[in-house]
Amino acid sequence: MEKRLLLAIALSTLILVVYYSAFKPVPPAGRQLSEAIPGEEVPEQEETETDAKETPALPVPVKGEDIVVETGLYRLVLTTCGAKIKSFRLKRYPEMWKSEKEIGKEIDAIEKKLSKNRLDMLKLERKIKDESGGMYASDPVREEDRLGRDRESLIQSREALLSFIEERQKRMIRAEEIEAEMEEARLEGDYEKGRELQEKLEVVRGVELIPSRAQLYGSYPLALSFPDLKVDFDNVLFGCDSEGLNLLEDRKATLQFEAEAEGIILKKIFAFSQEDYVIGLDVVVENNSGDPISDERAMLLYGPGVGLVEESQVRGVVKRIASYISGRPKATFESVEGRRASIAPGKSVLRTGDFEWVALRNKYFAAALILPPECKAIRLESLAGGGQRIGVRLPEFNLNNGEKSSTNFKIYLGPQRVEQLREAGQSLDRIMDYGFWGPIAKVLDYFLKVFFRYAKNYGWAIIMLSLFIKIVFYPLTHRSFEGMHKMQEDMKRVQPKMEALKEKYKGNQQKVNKATMELYRKEGVNPLRGCGSGCFPMLLQMPVFFALYVVLYNAIDLRGAHFIGWITDLSSPDPMFVLPILMGGSMFWQQKLTGMGGMGGGGMGATGAQQDQQKMMKWMMPAFLTFIFFRLPAGVVLYWLSFNVFTGLQQFLIMKKKKKKAEKAGEE
Repeated sequence: MEKRLLLAIALSTLILVVYYSAFKPVPPAGRQLSEAIPGEEVPEQEETETDAKETPALPVPVKGEDIVVETGLYRLVLTTCGAKIKSFRLKRYPEMWKSEKEIGKEIDAIEKKLSKNRLDMLKLERKIKDESGGMYASDPVREEDRLGRDRESLIQSREALLSFIEERQKRMIRAEEIEAEMEEARLEGDYEKGRELQEKLEVVRGVELIPSRAQLYGSYPLALSFPDLKVDFDNVLFGCDSEGLNLLEDRKATLQFEAEAEGIILKKIFAFSQEDYVIGLDVVVENNSGDPISDERAMLLYGPGVGLVEESQVRGVVKRIASYISGRPKATFESVEGRRASIAPGKSVLRTGDFEWVALRNKYFAAALILPPECKAIRLESLAGGGQRIGVRLPEFNLNNGEKSSTNFKIYLGPQRVEQLREAGQSLDRIMDYGFWGPIAKVLDYFLKVFFRYAKNYGWAIIMLSLFIKIVFYPLTHRSFEGMHKMQEDMKRVQPKMEALKEKYKGNQQKVNKATMELYRKEGVNPLRGCGSGCFPMLLQMPVFFALYVVLYNAIDLRGAHFIGWITDLSSPDPMFVLPILMGGSMFWQQKLTGMGGMGGGGMGATGAQQDQQKMMKWMMPAFLTFIFFRLPAGVVLYWLSFNVFTGLQQFLIMKKKKKKAEKAGEE
């Protein structure tokens, strides 16, 4: 029984680890992913050539001035070129830098792909010259175009990585300089200067939400596209009504950017708050051209992704694009990378409906465009040069001379924490992707934070949560252990008679089976009782285990959370592999307590080949799971270790109680 149970747990764990990368269904490209609400028409719109080419993927950067906005939560830099976001650093979340070794491996991988790309190009040229035509004879131009796009994307990826390395080195050097200045201020007793330096250090170390691709090519977020007006406001220099804002003292403030082209005035009015990560954006179009103007395809765009080093922050498969239609039970999540991508590189998809928001996300952070009610269409795009972009179509406007149109957006730039997301409104908290186990995961997330308020350490909070779950499920696990021990005792009691039957009907397996079933009936032994009372209660707990795995794997609170000693980041694997090894040891201890592997009574009375198999399982199962847990976040491993220890203690107490009861019965 224990062998089957451990095998089931191992397989369940393995399925859980590969779930997101292998088994979660991805809808076909270009389709409306959310099912229509009864009575609501959500038309599906195919990508058009015009939509795909509204704005270039990599516009030529124009030099603009920097306008800095400082709050207690973030430091934002807007550029007057297009009035777009150039930098956005979160002060309360330090950057988790990639190591030079990791970056080197990525560059080597890109170089290998480039070499293969060049080889494929040469093969293509040879096949085109070949009279037989080969596999490319039907459309060699298209294949050549594809290989060219692949090469361009790889080159851009390499340049972005090299740009990231340069940025990383600059920020690390600057952080060291500030730390040295802080030490001098501390020795001099200049606490005011120390606080100022601490604020600077938070900015230098803070997570950068604008990707390196945007910084390298100048393709910054919050660009505006007006295809029908034939005016490129994306690369126009705007005037600003302020040189910058400091909201460390003021609670709220606004910035107004204004530009004019061919008699058309465009205003971007930003509203900032000291207290949250939501930024207001009013887009105002005013017609002073002397002629009527109109545009039904104007688009507010955000891209090319979230996070300067987003790859290192995503330890697992994350659906990069999310959107939510009002009234739906949950949001829609899409992958635009890899072989299961729903949108091909260089392609875009236009969708219509009562969307509340559309967002780009990585494992921990998100950039969301929150739509006003009059906006009914969004665009999702996978950029040819790498990265993703989302867009919101502005309401159609027809303006006579002197008239103007205004659209009010909200932008959320910040962590994927339920508290901040709820404050943003419009069901933005649905961006938290707990998958199938969502309802249970939300409850567990709540209790994890409750325990943290008492423990002040997420490592100890995880241990307290595992103890809490063990107490909640105590009746089920107690029944499970009692059922398994009862089955062991019954099987030990009839084992000699079973051996006698095997000897009596040696060579006739059919008679052995029939006689064994008759023996079970006479002795009142039911082998299935162990599964009913042992396995079934354990299966009832599996949804909680899976849901907690999802919570611990995705919780931003564990990012950079210190536990003890060498474990300085519960969201990363244990660098010294101590927790996985201890987890494997705890499994071995549990097996010993249950008498598996020929110990403590022979493992349910098994003999011969069965006992040899159980002895093998005694070593194989802990080793197998330990290997899996080597690469899982330390917080996940800590939970499993804690739960195993508490389960082992429960088994130990049950066995001790039974032993005393047996001794007492013997004395009587």
